[in-house]
Amino acid sequence: MEKIKIVVSAVLLMLSLPIFADQVAQNTAGIAKNKDLINSNAASIQYVEGTIPTLPRGADKGMKLFICKDSNEIRWGSCETTYKIGDTGPSGGLVFYITDEGMHGIESSPVDQGWAEWGCHGNYVHNAGSELVGSGAKNTRAILAAGCASREGGRTAVQMTDDYELNGFDDWYLPSRDELNLMQTHLYQSGLGDFWSSMYSSSSQNTGDMSWYQYFPTGVQDVSFKYIFLRVRAVRSF
Repeated sequence: MEKIKIVVSAVLLMLSLPIFADQVAQNTAGIAKNKDLINSNAASIQYVEGTIPTLPRGADKGMKLFICKDSNEIRWGSCETTYKIGDTGPSGGLVFYITDEGMHGIESSPVDQGWAEWGCHGNYVHNAGSELVGSGAKNTRAILAAGCASREGGRTAVQMTDDYELNGFDDWYLPSRDELNLMQTHLYQSGLGDFWSSMYSSSSQNTGDMSWYQYFPTGVQDVSFKYIFLRVRAVRSF
């Protein structure tokens, strides 16, 4: 009886050997496939490590990673370009004022638009009297809406800036008094912008007869009659 058990066990062992061999072959193939995947993943990890920028020091743990659609550049936090004073702006002008850590601000056109009157001499234009930074566009819109004409004919200062276009950007306006001062401080004094040593017109109205200007060589701001021809330099917000 014991011999019979031994024979049966030997037969069963022999029958199981082909199955075991198939499993070994399958496992070997699986190991080779996994090795290829590991190598592929290692290459992918190296690519990612070389592509993703280092997390900025002191960055918040919730900072997100962005793929910028225009350039496919990968950035932490935001895809928006930031600017510094004196940089070339989005339109090709010169940046003289920034907010939001350089993501927004105001840029000056790189050249003057010419000489022009303010217009509307003897008429007070409502909503065109603000002197603050950020009010030049509003002043310009009010002057244009009032239909101000020049005393001697030709385009007024705001018409010149409204007509100006650079690299597809046509949203230019005449700067307010305080915006003009920043241009003189940050651009003219640094030798940037090819400004004339002359008086520049602002969009800030003083009275029905007067508007603010700035004499760039000294930085002095004063008022002049609206029919006086002054230099014109357009600006735009971004």
